[in-house]
Amino acid sequence: MFLVLDNLKVHHAKLVKAWLEQNKADIEVFYLPGSPELNPDEMLNANLKAAISGQGAQPQEGSAQAGGNRASEALAEIAQKGQAVLSEGQCQICRLIQVVWFRIEFFNHHRNDRMANIKTSLDELMTLDGAMCAAIVDSASGMMLGSVGSGVDLEVAAAGNTEVMRAKVKTMRALGLNDVIDDMLITLGKQYHIVRPSSRKEGVFIYCVLDKSRANLAMARRKAQDVDKELSF
Repeated sequence: MFLVLDNLKVHHAKLVKAWLEQNKADIEVFYLPGSPELNPDEMLNANLKAAISGQGAQPQEGSAQAGGNRASEALAEIAQKGQAVLSEGQCQICRLIQVVWFRIEFFNHHRNDRMANIKTSLDELMTLDGAMCAAIVDSASGMMLGSVGSGVDLEVAAAGNTEVMRAKVKTMRALGLNDVIDDMLITLGKQYHIVRPSSRKEGVFIYCVLDKSRANLAMARRKAQDVDKELSF
């Protein structure tokens, strides 16, 4: 998501900055470099206020008509300025839109590249003997970045193995083990479940399910390692 904000004080509050930092993977913020330049109505308001305040508390000159004439002249002058302001402001806004649009196109291009890379990696895992399904999971949210195959509910498996991963990391920390997890193997009666944290991206892991009767466990672990090396984020 691309969020465009002006420089209102509340937009720079500590709570807002902390929230944006926590969600920076999903939200990119653009602060307007100067609100008056990008908001023509503010510049018109400034001209109007200046014209009114410039009149001051003057005595009446004969009749209300004189005051009306002065007001009309001031409004005419503001209208002329307004045309220039709107033109300049619209150009500034167009430039901002172009910048945001370019960032969106850039993001979509690279997102498509990432998705293609993830799909290729998952397809590579599925070439293993006995491969049933596989997924690449964001352990911060438990959501899948990509998945392939069938045999188990991968959404449930992704969320469940995220908890397994967190529990193991917590246990290692409690034991004072200054080490990393290469992979975790869960052996069932009919299946192997391999969970391998990515060495390329913290907070991401590879999950693969194999038919135990047909799988070569050593080859499967090696393949997961090779796929991890080729992943790009």
